[in-house]
Amino acid sequence: MQSYRKIRSYFVLLKSLLLSAIFLSTFCCHVYQKTTTSSLGDSHFAFYYLSINDAERSILQGDTIGALESYKQAFTKVVYPFPSDLHNAALASVALSDQAFGKRCIMQMADYGVTPVWLENNRDKYYSNLFVKGEWSVFSEEYQMAFDRYQRVEAANEAQRVLARIDDRDQAIREEIIGNYWPVDSVNLIEFKSLIDRYGFPSLRELGLPNPFYQRLPYINFLNHSLKHLKREIHNYPLDSLLIHAVYNGRIEPYMAGKLLDIYTAKVANFGQYGTSGYFFLDNTEGGLCELVYNENEIQILNSKRAEIYLDDYEIFLAKWYMRHDRIENDLPDLFRIPKDYGSYIYPSPIQEVIEIRRVDSP
Repeated sequence: MQSYRKIRSYFVLLKSLLLSAIFLSTFCCHVYQKTTTSSLGDSHFAFYYLSINDAERSILQGDTIGALESYKQAFTKVVYPFPSDLHNAALASVALSDQAFGKRCIMQMADYGVTPVWLENNRDKYYSNLFVKGEWSVFSEEYQMAFDRYQRVEAANEAQRVLARIDDRDQAIREEIIGNYWPVDSVNLIEFKSLIDRYGFPSLRELGLPNPFYQRLPYINFLNHSLKHLKREIHNYPLDSLLIHAVYNGRIEPYMAGKLLDIYTAKVANFGQYGTSGYFFLDNTEGGLCELVYNENEIQILNSKRAEIYLDDYEIFLAKWYMRHDRIENDLPDLFRIPKDYGSYIYPSPIQEVIEIRRVDSP
């Protein structure tokens, strides 16, 4: 009887390994085919991303007129500009008293599910100068109707349901177990792959963004964990191609994809090949900002990887990062929210033993 159980256990294990191998091979082929047959993606989004980079460079230089012009050019190329870009364009419209364009930018946020509650709570902070007396009540009613239309089309769609289930499973296993998460991560990726097969990579519009800067997407947790854990066991896993393809087709913002790709390509912490960490702190915020030390050749490689997904040069990114940090430190209005994700990392100081770091007094 014991011998029979051993043999049965052996065949169950063999079957599991075979199924995993079949899944990995089909997933790799599927993503490879999608990426190579449409490697350039939608050329309209290429123009869009480059125009957004131009707009943000203009913001850095204090050229609000140039920024607004670049935003207007970008928005002519895509049906649904990203909400964070719509927000920045609305702020530029406020600065230049371009009420019509500013209102149009705000109205388009409803196409992503930015809530009327968020808009009401932040109107005075950001957009009040776009509305003369009596205009806001009419505008808010129109926005509510646009938001309701979005809700009827996108609320509780299949992508939201599948990703909510994946996220629940991902979080539950990490509350119960310390150790090997590979089986759960693998199951989640199988379900994610099935979702992509049917509908493509879930777009930000399908998932819904309650505010223009929302980053807590339902796939972020499990992709973070999968990118960290599966790369140790599975070489040449095609998640990088999947994310790059999603950028090319406007289904994820370049910076958000870059952060995930950094996790995938990192050898230490989240410092990968796309340079999205910006400045950071060691142990706590009291010691001041730090940055990684790159030589000239490494900067060129970094910028070539960033260019793959239309991220601006690394030096420009650091300037954007510091612009917001400096405004916060000096209690200046937090306007023109660039880059898209502006959180600071705090790493333990022993990390200096494996990577070269320098303190930054004033970038």
